Amino acid sequence: MNNTDIIGLKRKARALGLCGEYSERWARCRSTLDMLRLATDANGIAFTADFAAFGWGLSQEYIKENFADHINGAPLIDHDGYTSELYCGAENIDCEVRATQMLFIGCTGRVHVPKHHICRLYVSAGCDLVIENEGVCELCVYGTDNMISVKGDSDRVSRKAVTRSEWV
Repeated sequence: MNNTDIIGLKRKARALGLCGEYSERWARCRSTLDMLRLATDANGIAFTADFAAFGWGLSQEYIKENFADHINGAPLIDHDGYTSELYCGAENIDCEVRATQMLFIGCTGRVHVPKHHICRLYVSAGCDLVIENEGVCELCVYGTDNMISVKGDSDRVSRKAVTRSEWV
């Protein structure tokens, strides 16, 4: 991929301390799916949530335009042992959690965590979501502009708030 926005993000990430392993993995990316795998793996997903919440990375418009085939209900992203999914700029979603971890960037709607499901949900960049929980859920909320209500089994939902960038 030879996109100036991606290159700018990579340069900024390196300046902020992106490790050598991730720099090498980034260099091997050849498609938008490769980039999305990197951005939503166990470590990259927090990085992606952070830049979306605090405005120092790719914009929602850029993500929606360039990753449209792989977001907002597209097939799960397989990470050899766990799965991830990304929703960006989606309005009035009504989704059932099917991945191990999901990232919501600037979304509105309802998210259902089914019975016996264990997941981590990252919420970023002005989401307005209702989480209907029947499983076990960890919420990682980035920024102070998200509105989240939890219905159902709220005792099985833990919440971590990130109110300022962990990178910048």
